[in-house]
Amino acid sequence: MAEETTHYETLFIVHPVHSGRNPDLCERFRGVLEGQGATVTHFEEWGMRDLAYPIEKQGRGFYNLIQYQASAGASDELERVMRLSDEVMRCMTVVLDDDVRSLAPTAETAASEEPAPASEPAAPESGAAEAAAPEPAEEAQEGQEA
Repeated sequence: MAEETTHYETLFIVHPVHSGRNPDLCERFRGVLEGQGATVTHFEEWGMRDLAYPIEKQGRGFYNLIQYQASAGASDELERVMRLSDEVMRCMTVVLDDDVRSLAPTAETAASEEPAPASEPAAPESGAAEAAAPEPAEEAQEGQEA
């Protein structure tokens, strides 16, 4: 009997001191997933970003996102390896709903998202811009009434 696979998404933050080792870490985590029989569908490096709150006295971290299709055991093993790694400050895995598509572009979405030819921007009408801006005298009167 074949094991059922699920779509997962794991976001992990690498300590800024170890951000130079990020490609090696990503390959290591990809190897963990593939060793467990998972298929990595998409991978993104978001780069160095500010954290919402300090972690380990750090205000920044290197963000990475992995989307993959695997059994529950593979996602558990990936999180275990990440938690044991000194380079990873935080990680979080979520199960993707069936209606959520992978971020990986498909052939049909890539063709439909081709940039349209650049056209000349329309010049704004001079009367519309003047009508939208309030008069300075009106602003001063509103401030005195409040």
